[in-house]
Amino acid sequence: MNQPLRVALDITPTVGHGYGVGRYVTDLVEGLADLVELHGVYQGHHGSPPDHIRHRCVSTARYDLLGGRIGASLRLPWVLRRLNADVYHSTSTIAIPGPGWNGQVVATVHDCYPLHPGAAVTPRHRRLFRHLLTRILAHADHLIVPSEATRRDVGSHGYGGGVTVMPYGVRPPSPLPRPAGAPERYLLTVSAIEPRKGFDRLASSLLADGRPPPPWIHVGGVRHDPDGGTVELMERCGCRRLGWVDQSTQAAWLQHATVLACPSRLEGFGYPLAEGLAAGVAVVATEGGSQGEILGPDWPPCPPEDLAQMIHHLMEDPSLRRHNVDQGLKRAEAFAVPGMVAATAAIYRNCVQRQEQINSSRIAPGSNVRESR
Repeated sequence: MNQPLRVALDITPTVGHGYGVGRYVTDLVEGLADLVELHGVYQGHHGSPPDHIRHRCVSTARYDLLGGRIGASLRLPWVLRRLNADVYHSTSTIAIPGPGWNGQVVATVHDCYPLHPGAAVTPRHRRLFRHLLTRILAHADHLIVPSEATRRDVGSHGYGGGVTVMPYGVRPPSPLPRPAGAPERYLLTVSAIEPRKGFDRLASSLLADGRPPPPWIHVGGVRHDPDGGTVELMERCGCRRLGWVDQSTQAAWLQHATVLACPSRLEGFGYPLAEGLAAGVAVVATEGGSQGEILGPDWPPCPPEDLAQMIHHLMEDPSLRRHNVDQGLKRAEAFAVPGMVAATAAIYRNCVQRQEQINSSRIAPGSNVRESR
């Protein structure tokens, strides 16, 4: 291609506290801005992306949900045509362009949790997610998924197109001072409190162990605990819940933790676990979908019933903790942000080149005019 590749990236997930998907999109924006002509598009009903995201993009374009998701999908093609985009990258599962734009669509599917048996979601949530996933699988030219677990999920729901398994990147942390009031040694958990995160089974394991639970700090708010059962169990263990904190504060609590526990039942990609490895913190994790992949083939996940025992061993044995940390630092090398960004840009280029080849093959005999996209 003679001209710069023009990419419209869905930056909607950067509106908010910046955890999870927002973190992924932020890393993409900061890296892709040096590799492609990057434009940000977002749904404006929750607010605007932060200034540092907007300033990294050549331009940003807002569209709203007037007329519902169908109205948004019909407005999105107009936005993409105005940007003259070659590729649109959907990062939030909620924004796939409707008729009126025939450029390339790349979509990231983070997980398919709402469709899993036993998922703690409402029937309405499940129906909506199934509808959105069906649209993505039907319209995407290429999928990006963060784990083999998610690749299997999208395959089980009928997707047979191009898919790349691309673990998200994490950055080596900058040293931060110890948080005020932090215990000398403490157990840390990070994430929203909801059934799939498994904090109930971590608390149950600690209570069943018979020994006093270690000081436990939790970063993250309550997303779904309708009967209050998980919070009650955590409080019985003496858990100190900090709620949502800014990225720097979270990083400080992570760096100075003695043990990070990730007891999730299902993760498309467990950011806290990967960040714990990179920060040089001893970690304990259950299988939890992608978590076994993050730990790697030589590091078996911890059975849920053994969580308390493993945590106490790591809290009390410095040599075991050091071995765990060294193993984690080596494993964290597999999750580099620059590699993730470069691989994403390569997917964009491959999709456009493949479409150009298809268009070239449609040239009528004796014609010098190519069919436009």
